[in-house]
Amino acid sequence: MRAPQIILLAAMVSTGCASVGINAAFVGTPTPVLLGPRDRVGVAAPAAITKLAEFEGEAFWRFSQGSTTNYATGIRTDWSRQEQTGQYALSAACYKATNGFDPALDVRLTKVKTSAYGNLFTMRNYVTIEGDVVRPGGGR
Repeated sequence: MRAPQIILLAAMVSTGCASVGINAAFVGTPTPVLLGPRDRVGVAAPAAITKLAEFEGEAFWRFSQGSTTNYATGIRTDWSRQEQTGQYALSAACYKATNGFDPALDVRLTKVKTSAYGNLFTMRNYVTIEGDVVRPGGGR
């Protein structure tokens, strides 16, 4: 996931949590991802659930650069490094948490955290999501 995709996801999440609810999807995820106070498409009342496990996923992009100088030879070496998760990092975490996208299980997000940091030598962007893996239709 590249930095613009992470920033777009963060913008979608912050907009979705503030509004009545919007529908979005992750690439590779066969079911919709609902953001906001709704848990079902077209259903007004939330479904009863049974919490089975906790879920966590993270996507990031980091870039750093610098230079080193060998003072004995006078040779300066410039370097840069870029690291990122794959575009399916969040979907893969969801896949693992739901035993292969089991259609009887849902992931309910409880926390979405975004962060960005930059200075002259380093830039970092992160999206971390946390939630619960639940089975709709049960009680608590």
